[in-house]
Amino acid sequence: MVRVSHRRFPGISILFACVGVLLGIGVWASARIFTRLTGAQELKPSIVNKTSALEIVNTTKVLMGQEYVLRVTLKNVSAKNIVSYTYLVGHAGNTRGYAFSEKLFGPGETAEENIPYENLQTAAATSSQREADLVFGAAWFEGGTGDGDPKFMKQLADESAGIKEQAGRILPLLRKALQGSEIQEDHVLTDLESQISQLPIEDEATGQSLDYKLGRSTANQQLASRVKELRENKNKTFGINRKAEVTGNLASWERLLTRF
Repeated sequence: MVRVSHRRFPGISILFACVGVLLGIGVWASARIFTRLTGAQELKPSIVNKTSALEIVNTTKVLMGQEYVLRVTLKNVSAKNIVSYTYLVGHAGNTRGYAFSEKLFGPGETAEENIPYENLQTAAATSSQREADLVFGAAWFEGGTGDGDPKFMKQLADESAGIKEQAGRILPLLRKALQGSEIQEDHVLTDLESQISQLPIEDEATGQSLDYKLGRSTANQQLASRVKELRENKNKTFGINRKAEVTGNLASWERLLTRF
């Protein structure tokens, strides 16, 4: 006669319970992914382009990882270099800026934006008075002119003005760093980092827009990032010339001013 030990039942019950929980999580996760992908397949986002400088060459649904994105290929069909352009997904604004890049978005060139379908779905569900799921609002050109909706052009103009003004404050810091006799020393970078942190973002005496303040803040962050790179390069590269690097950064900020 075979005896069954009842003491094993609790352990087996717990094991089955754990397996059930894991299976449940797997089914829930799979259903969520399926729902997200199915929703992306069904959504056909509406697009409005308020600029004449940008041409929407193509829109493609692309699977990136486990999420679909709407890949929008844009072409600069103007005769000018584009410093920045702005687009909205629902009420959320996004700006693609080239001011700190080696080169601007030139005439005849193309650029791509990958916009998550999840954001487009949220915009479609929450924006009852939306103009479209995706709106390209304005472009800002090298030299200080713009194209598109006046409201968005003003935002890009203010942000560019903030960057330009802050660049005017940053250049003297770099020039002063080059004048020091101990330019190879790390404390020069420490001094620069301290001075960056003290650069003002807004002036209390003048009324400045949020976009203007954003431009000044962006300039500060860019300089801080470059100084950090200089410090890290010194630790990784043998025989690095600190003075040459600071000179190169000075030249890039001088070039930045000409773009506005």
